[in-house]
This record gives sequence, C-alpha cells and structure tokens, in this order.
Amino acid sequence: MEFLIERGDDYTRIAVGGRLDNASAPQFEREVSAGLLPSDGPILFDFTGLDYISSSGLRVVLVLTRALDRSVRLSLCVPSAEVRGVFAVSGFDKVLPIRPTLAEAEALLQSG
Repeated sequence: MEFLIERGDDYTRIAVGGRLDNASAPQFEREVSAGLLPSDGPILFDFTGLDYISSSGLRVVLVLTRALDRSVRLSLCVPSAEVRGVFAVSGFDKVLPIRPTLAEAEALLQSG
C-alpha cells in the first residue's frame, strides 16, 4: 500500500493505492491520523489506485471518517467496481459519500 496526503487550497486529498488490508491498515491509520486530524477543511479520500480492501481496511476508513468533525465535508472516490462492491456489501455506501469518479467526488465537496 502506498498513500499520499496533499493539502490543496480547496480540500485535502488522501490518495491510496495498492492493498489496504490487515498488514497495511494499522500504519495507514496511524499516519493519516497524525497527518490529517484534526482537520476543518473538506477531505477527499482518493481510492483510484486501490486494488483491494479488506475488512481491516474498511474499519480504518470508518474510524478515520468518524474521527472528523461533523462539519467537515467528506467525499470518497472509489472507481473500482470490485472495491465499490466491498463498500456496498458492508453497507458503507449508505453512510459514506462514495462517488465513482474523481470529478464527481470533487464536485460533491464543492457543492457544500
């Protein structure tokens, strides 16, 4: 797994690639928590490069999104049908603002 936190003028982008699984989830949680939280601006989780997410990875995504202040706008870009399916089976697509393209995820943040 590789990831990058980019702070832009309009929002913070967290790009994740590879596998977010039992082996990589703890490191991801620690480093994103340290580099991101607390945050008061919009956040976009960009899972464009994510090949696989396990239940451990889902848990970390939920923990990180729940740690944000409720006023923080949030969007997730999940273009992979396989990864989107994991979010759907877990019910996360009902509680997290998931979009299939980066443009749609960005537009969601800009709509306020």
